[in-house]
Amino acid sequence: MFVCLCKAVSDVQLVEIIRSGASTVKQVADSCGAGSGCGACTREIQDMIEDEAGLSSDVDAG
Repeated sequence: MFVCLCKAVSDVQLVEIIRSGASTVKQVADSCGAGSGCGACTREIQDMIEDEAGLSSDVDAG
């Protein structure tokens, strides 16, 4: 599913970018452009960053 329509960036692409080390919306935007157009997707990108951070913490604690 596309998260950023302006830059045609999918959720799968965003997860890969976040897992590669992007930890802010700006870092994601610098990497693929998502969030740098109209800005409508920035909240969803932030949520994905937080979800991935939580997932990493769960794995580390396991």
